[in-house]
Amino acid sequence: MYMKDPRKERIKLLNRKGFVRVAVETGTSIIPVYHFGSTQTLGAWPQSAAAAGLSRKYRVAIGFPIGRWLTPVPHQVQFFQVAGAPIPVPRVDPADKEAFSKAVDEVHAKVVDAVKGLYDRHKAEYGWEDRPLVIE
Repeated sequence: MYMKDPRKERIKLLNRKGFVRVAVETGTSIIPVYHFGSTQTLGAWPQSAAAAGLSRKYRVAIGFPIGRWLTPVPHQVQFFQVAGAPIPVPRVDPADKEAFSKAVDEVHAKVVDAVKGLYDRHKAEYGWEDRPLVIE
């Protein structure tokens, strides 16, 4: 909610590894996807670093979603979803902490690269050729 930016796409993925941990624990492939337009449906008020910091610290949403007519009704936006090839994930026992951590980091790096590649390959189709993706 606090990642909206009028000039670039911003997603929070670099420190989000929980889904990769589950995939490595079970040996389940991950399919990278990107949803163009989803960041344009709602804004947030107040939009500040302080509100974002408090939200993260206390793990609760602080603020209000703002959409059409300053209500929580989402803006009408054309969506475009793209999906990449499945990323094979090795099954590693979490008891082997070193091997598990290494596998999680390797798979996560592949997921980040795949999402970035999807965005770069398809952004012109959505009309965002001048809108860079920033992965934080």
